[in-house]
Amino acid sequence: MAQGTSLSHRDKIVAHYEQTTPLYKKFWYFGKAYALHNGFYDKRHLTPFRALENTNRVLAYLAKITPQDKILDAGCGVGGGAVWIAKNIGAKVTGINISSLQLDMARQLAREQDVNNLVNFENRDYCDTKFPNNTFDVVWMNDSSCHAENKETLVREAYRILKPGGRIIVSDGFTIKRKAELPNVLRKMQDKFEDGFAIGELATTEDFKNYLRRSGFRDIRIIDKTKATFPNFLYAFIFGLPAYPLLWVLEKFKKVHPMVRKFALTAILQFIGERTKLARYLIFLASK
Repeated sequence: MAQGTSLSHRDKIVAHYEQTTPLYKKFWYFGKAYALHNGFYDKRHLTPFRALENTNRVLAYLAKITPQDKILDAGCGVGGGAVWIAKNIGAKVTGINISSLQLDMARQLAREQDVNNLVNFENRDYCDTKFPNNTFDVVWMNDSSCHAENKETLVREAYRILKPGGRIIVSDGFTIKRKAELPNVLRKMQDKFEDGFAIGELATTEDFKNYLRRSGFRDIRIIDKTKATFPNFLYAFIFGLPAYPLLWVLEKFKKVHPMVRKFALTAILQFIGERTKLARYLIFLASK
């Protein structure tokens, strides 16, 4: 039996998104993207909305999603990716999340976009989904795998619920070295970053590849999207740098939740991590 997310970490993730989703809504939702994920920028996708939409397009293309596929959006956020797949491809999508706040927003979006016949959203743990074996054609994780406490458990669960020949696609940040191998100052920076984003310890590229391989996945591909996502990190840094001291003061006067201040700090730290080449933004693609 899969071991799900611990109650303490689950509570931390839920509390994080209760405090930060309003900030995402104000500063990160662009147009119809309804996204919390990173956008993929290139010469044809230079605005935030187009870059966010481009992420969905690129991931769907790489995963070879067709209208006949049954998709699991594991860690679906507020539903933007699932709704995009339903509207643009016509595939059936189940989005799962442990945040009731975000699930309510996702269901509202599905109603607004008239895709209720193709999309449903459920409160489930993606490390222990309770779905039957061989249920889905594609498991899609866009900026969500980072929250898993045990990345190998997450990958094994994805393998279990995929049909033979099914595909997993994961887009997220990964580190170059394990945290234990980092100098003390960098290890402390990573601790603060993970705490601010309610992240389980970030996986290295090599470790995540090994988790896929040991779980039984084949045809593993890794695509580096660090350059394409850099404008997201820059935007967050520009927001976070002046906001952090102000939020620190407001926290002292109990005007904002501590998670909001930590959230601003992560915006600074992720930019530093990318600029110092300690972290990369990657797409993992593999088949069962």
